[in-house]
Amino acid sequence: MLMQGLEFSRVKNALKDELKSVRKDNKELRKKLHDKLQDAVELESKIVPLREEIAVLKEAKVTDTEKVANLEKRSVERETLLGKV
Repeated sequence: MLMQGLEFSRVKNALKDELKSVRKDNKELRKKLHDKLQDAVELESKIVPLREEIAVLKEAKVTDTEKVANLEKRSVERETLLGKV
């Protein structure tokens, strides 16, 4: 009976130690997850303005392409007129 009591006590202590370890691991994992989520939020706050800037640059590219096409057309017209003179 005394042996069973000692064995039970050792098992109980081992389970308590294991539970402490699991709780510690859980706490550390929650902190790591929190830190990763904070990093993601920071990155998103940097990405949003860049996406907006890209959209503005794409619009400017379209406008500039149209301007270049018009200038090339006018240049051809002027060369044609100069050739007639």
